Amino acid sequence: MKLPKRLLRFLKKPLRGSGIATIKAEIKEELSKELANKADLHAVKAGLTADLMLIKSELTAKIENLEEKMKVNIEKSKSETLKWMFLFWAGQLVAMFTLFKFFLK
Repeated sequence: MKLPKRLLRFLKKPLRGSGIATIKAEIKEELSKELANKADLHAVKAGLTADLMLIKSELTAKIENLEEKMKVNIEKSKSETLKWMFLFWAGQLVAMFTLFKFFLK
């Protein structure tokens, strides 16, 4: 485990007073300077929440854009399919009438 620089400096310097309570208080003071407190965590959480909301709105906009593009592409393919179906049916009708005409002679 890597110790914070301030704690290492603290451990190297001589103790100011004697007793476990003094040592405990000094260690607690040094660690509180290095470690995040609740306010820091709330600030980070608020920042992350704002970032997530921004990402969510961007993704929503991109998805809506893609949906519109997909709808346009589907409509184009439907019209192309109907056009080719009509041409195929017309060709089939011409072929059928020609065959009937040939067989009925």
